Amino acid sequence: MKPKGQSLLKNRKLNSSSQVIDLSTQPNHSLICSELVEKIKDLELYFNIKISALTQEVSSIQDKWKAYANESLLHENRALKDENKSLLQNVANLSFIVSDLNTKLKESENEKQSLVTVLKLVNLDQSTHDQNSHGTWKTHCRSMNKDQHLSTRSQDSEVVTRNAFDVLSDTGGNETNIYDYDDGRSKVDDPSSIATSQRESQRSIADNESSNSKPGSKVNDMQDYLKPLLRRNPHQIILHVGTNDIKSEKSPDQLVEGIVKLVSQVRKKSAHIKVAISALTIRKDGHLIQTKVNQTNNLLNSFCSDNNVDFLNHTNIDLDCLNRGGLHLNRRGSTIMQRNYMDFLN
Repeated sequence: MKPKGQSLLKNRKLNSSSQVIDLSTQPNHSLICSELVEKIKDLELYFNIKISALTQEVSSIQDKWKAYANESLLHENRALKDENKSLLQNVANLSFIVSDLNTKLKESENEKQSLVTVLKLVNLDQSTHDQNSHGTWKTHCRSMNKDQHLSTRSQDSEVVTRNAFDVLSDTGGNETNIYDYDDGRSKVDDPSSIATSQRESQRSIADNESSNSKPGSKVNDMQDYLKPLLRRNPHQIILHVGTNDIKSEKSPDQLVEGIVKLVSQVRKKSAHIKVAISALTIRKDGHLIQTKVNQTNNLLNSFCSDNNVDFLNHTNIDLDCLNRGGLHLNRRGSTIMQRNYMDFLN
């Protein structure tokens, strides 16, 4: 039997040997920790790289989307601008159409008013003519009998023609006549005092010439009378107006301004129509009146010289060409004026 002390010593040795064996078989904790740390760092780096890549990809997608959205918005904006421009153009076209229709409507209204005025003046002309028909010349047809008179003095109210000198007449002295000459087109003349016998007029005035007399008409009235005449597209128009305005309160400048408007009205209708102005004739119904006539003629002559308009100055008509009243032309004066017109037209 072994002693107790030896047994204890032996057990200690065995335990010590067992502990050594356990230590040798267990892994190195520090190495494992180090490896884990390295792996964690690798995972962290990997995740960081992935996250960075994803972030860049998301940013790229966002940039592309922004560019696409901006391009889409720009395209849509351009389309809206084009549509808006087209709508504005349509609105402008409609506005022009409405404006044109309004202009045509106003012109139609003015034409209507002009026609109404013409009708009133024609009725007034007819009424004046009916009142003054007594004692006018009555024209009869030429007979084979040479002893038969061509015209007789009418003592009743029956009138065959308004005046035996109707082609370019001065009935009442204050008329406005339209004289029409056509060489392919027509010439229209506005003399208010020309007279000649019916036979002489028929010889000297061709078929393409015409005269329209408007008794009592003033310068402003002629704006209405000219409209139907201009529709005939005349070759030339001679204006003889203003006689009935001389005794009005209008100054010579105002009278000339009204006549100039008639010239503008003709040229506005057609620049090819030649315009001539006939001077106011001499009169002896007052010194101030004659002075006003002279001033008006001087202004008209100056206007014609500056604006390429012919001016007919009847200097060969003197006081002996006036009737007893000193205002209207007598037979001699009317014949001279008629010849002045014919010389100008020829």
